Amino acid sequence: MMTSAIGRRRTAIAGLAYATPERRVSTDEVEDRIRSESGRLPVPPGALKAVSGIGHRYMVGPTEYSSTLAIQAGCRALEDAGLSPSDIDLLIFASASQDQIEPATAHIVAAAMGVHAPAFDVKNACNSFIDGMRVAEAMIETGQARHVLVVSGETPTLATRWKVGSIRELRRSFIGYTMGDLGAAMVLSPADDGRGIFYRRFWSGSQHWEIMELPGGGSRHPRGEEYAYAQGDGNRLRDAFMGLDPDIVLSVFSETGTTWADFALVCAHQVTMPFVDDLVRKLGIPRELLELTIGDFGNVSSGSIPLMLARARDAGRVAPGDRVLCIGLGAGISVATMALIL
Repeated sequence: MMTSAIGRRRTAIAGLAYATPERRVSTDEVEDRIRSESGRLPVPPGALKAVSGIGHRYMVGPTEYSSTLAIQAGCRALEDAGLSPSDIDLLIFASASQDQIEPATAHIVAAAMGVHAPAFDVKNACNSFIDGMRVAEAMIETGQARHVLVVSGETPTLATRWKVGSIRELRRSFIGYTMGDLGAAMVLSPADDGRGIFYRRFWSGSQHWEIMELPGGGSRHPRGEEYAYAQGDGNRLRDAFMGLDPDIVLSVFSETGTTWADFALVCAHQVTMPFVDDLVRKLGIPRELLELTIGDFGNVSSGSIPLMLARARDAGRVAPGDRVLCIGLGAGISVATMALIL
């Protein structure tokens, strides 16, 4: 566990954006594809939407990659910040997805964007982006960078198992039917006007690493179609998170002297709508503080927090000076809590 109430130097969001693939797919279409490739649908039609609360999501096409989405979002974030590629001192590709094993996808993104600064990847499942923010803050606070561009290109739908032979196999592959693809980006810069990150706490329960996984491509399973799909036990993952001490997140209030009423927005990672309901009950989150994206975008992995923040800002729900609480949840498992002032 690592925790800190107030850092020596504030790091603030200077630019923010997201990007979607061209193709928008309904959950009915997801069921149609399972039925087409499997010869049948092992559950009643409409069951996936009823269980997940997801109506639509975006999915990449043949010429869209993790880097493609990251580049689009990164260019928009730079424009939002009023900066050029030459202003960036560090580029971090923070995503559960990637273009290939080597080199780091950050280099592919940097080359396409014309960023000539150092670049590297950060990966921690659905907490990849918030961990990228954590690294960016450290680099800024220690004077190693002034403007850091954190980008993500999530393409988890490419790891979806469409051909299933039984209800058991469908359940094991269920996480893939909740996923959506997304690009997200954030420019982080130093601020001396009170804006920025003022609290961060990170926790891991790594004994749960086998609950949800995408095993292919590494040294354990370098090849083989069987390992190319996301798989796991959703009930065990839910139980692992719901069994955690709520103080892992709620200590933000005692350590900063705040309450829910002091925050204008809560960006909590969203896996399914029932999981959101569980989290609301577990932590006592006032539901009106949430920005809900799960129904229209699905589970976009580490892109969820920047997506929620960007949509809330664009809709006028938050403005400069507002406090935002970010709650990240990732397979592995890990929990990230970060509070900031816009």
